[in-house]
Amino acid sequence: MTTPVVLIINRFNDDYSRYASYLDDVDVQLWLITTKVDGLPGFRPHEYSRIDLVEQLDLPAIAQLLESDPAAAAAIRHVVAISEYDLELGAAVREHVGVKGYSVEYIRRFRDKGYSKSLAAGAGVRTPEWVAVGPGISADVIEKAWNYPVVVKPISGAASSGVQVCGNREELEEKLSSLDPSVEWEAETFIPGPLYHCDGYAENGAVGYLSTSRYVGSCAAFNDGQPLGSVSIQHTEEAQILAEGVERTLRALGLENGVFHLEAFLDRGEFVFLEIGHRPGGGEILWVTHRHGGVDLMSAAVRLSCDLPALHAGTAPRSPAGSYGWVMCSAIGQSGKVVRSISSRGILPQCVTVVRAAFPGQIVPEEPEYDFTGLSAHVHAASPAEAAAAIEQVFADVRIEYVDSCAVDS
Repeated sequence: MTTPVVLIINRFNDDYSRYASYLDDVDVQLWLITTKVDGLPGFRPHEYSRIDLVEQLDLPAIAQLLESDPAAAAAIRHVVAISEYDLELGAAVREHVGVKGYSVEYIRRFRDKGYSKSLAAGAGVRTPEWVAVGPGISADVIEKAWNYPVVVKPISGAASSGVQVCGNREELEEKLSSLDPSVEWEAETFIPGPLYHCDGYAENGAVGYLSTSRYVGSCAAFNDGQPLGSVSIQHTEEAQILAEGVERTLRALGLENGVFHLEAFLDRGEFVFLEIGHRPGGGEILWVTHRHGGVDLMSAAVRLSCDLPALHAGTAPRSPAGSYGWVMCSAIGQSGKVVRSISSRGILPQCVTVVRAAFPGQIVPEEPEYDFTGLSAHVHAASPAEAAAAIEQVFADVRIEYVDSCAVDS
């Protein structure tokens, strides 16, 4: 009997690319398709029955590999594609091979923000009002319907890339006139309440684990070069409202088995669904959730993709006391520049642990986003208020100076 093959489409270059460790309790062969293996932490070639390197992760490249070896393709039982940028690709490969799993239509419920809001609203979950927009659309249409501010963003974007909060007509007209025509866009009403992220997994139609956290700062501001943080709010009234809203939203979207990163507002105590990713959250979310909640959401995502229990036998989620979180100092806008110095105007709180920091002389990559930060730290305090205060102190005290490379050379 042929050993089942799990086809893995990998985009990650960090510790969460250790796929063999997620599936070490089942008898499967792993076929890895990725753009490179150099720099993958703990990469062990013997853990894979086959490794193929491609210049670009897309359906034509993968289809060519599959069609060149029909016997190998016929042995595939599951396709794993966890990155936000590969969810649709993974679904297309499943349909190409003819194996069960997350379909193209199913993944659209989470990638297409308009579709997900429509499904949620149809089930009675409150969402921002929204409308599809495109290049050349008049601001009059939006201005007549809503008050400012108005949010314009890609329908299938990630990491808040391209998102702009337009505070007046001039800003809205400028944004609408500069929309990339190759991308689908939407405009939506601005919700003034605090923004939360809810991270966990569903298994057999029930939420198996949920961590609720409140952002300190905003993802849009992070894309403008400002720092961003987050604090967990377990065991609070806010957390209960969020948990109920998450369950209703997952039912509306039909997410019965999978990992999710859901963002929502609380507007005067009412849950307002914003968007959802069918994958683990980015930045430091995975690390602090694993450390404090006892759940490796990347492992759960891989296992649920393969119709396996989310957690290894003998493991269970936990709900720690206090509040845990993280802070990241954005390097967006500094691409190609050199880190000159990192300093603090005061002593950082004891509840803050720096986990990564750029070093003087380091060059900022072309697209730093969440993969490269000037500084990243984890926080664990007695309460959300104490954790948030510590993050605000990091915002105020940490200074990172960047200079042009020519200034260093001279």
